Amino acid sequence: RAPSGCTNYTKVGSATFLSESSVVAGNEEVQTLQFDFPNFANLPHGSVIESPCLECHGYSWRILLRPGGHVSGEEEEEEEGVAARTADTYVAVELELASCLPGNTEDTSASVNTDVCLRTGARQVHQKHHFSIPGIFASRDFLKREQVLDPNSAILKGGALTIEVDIRVHGAVRKPVWTPKKKESDDLIKVLEDPEWAGISFVVDGKKFPACLGILSVRAPTLADMVKDSKADVEISGCVGSETFESILRFVYGHVLPEPECM
Repeated sequence: RAPSGCTNYTKVGSATFLSESSVVAGNEEVQTLQFDFPNFANLPHGSVIESPCLECHGYSWRILLRPGGHVSGEEEEEEEGVAARTADTYVAVELELASCLPGNTEDTSASVNTDVCLRTGARQVHQKHHFSIPGIFASRDFLKREQVLDPNSAILKGGALTIEVDIRVHGAVRKPVWTPKKKESDDLIKVLEDPEWAGISFVVDGKKFPACLGILSVRAPTLADMVKDSKADVEISGCVGSETFESILRFVYGHVLPEPECM
């Protein structure tokens, strides 16, 4: 996706996985990625240079390099004056968490807490960052452009700018599960739990579930249709277990969902 206002959005350079995981305090692992951008001095000012992606911690990562700094007007939420200060003065660097990898148990409803360190030469930017998926950590004033191009700084190696990235992932945080607002009080759960109010019953895996036909007729017509003409208990088998069926009834009566670990 090319940011609006950019004159160029180009894939350039190479990416290397530098190190296997190293264990640090708390048994959390740091992995190091290296991104190389050759012929830096000739990269166009108005461009956004996209590195190849690398896999790390179960996610896909890449660097977006802005050789001429952050260009005014690219993002609506930018603070006034920031772009003017960084454009043509600083090299801007963005680390993008592009996607989850196949097989990762997390999904795009999750977000990721990280420690990130961007470095080249003596320059380091270290910060805790909360990534959405996809998401970006941006350093708009990563390096002064004149410093990068200064031969005495020895930042460029063979004309290439090399950026190393240390990433430590603390874990994914799922967005809260949406639940419907309760339409009635929790008193209906008491009705479900009191067999005196029941006029019909379901049997699932040998367990009996008394229920009220009137409530089912309003809130779960399909269940009501199964029992309305029956004078005996209605047995349900094969498609659902007793714990799941109990959860269904509790939701029908009181909009109560099971705990997340049971879902």
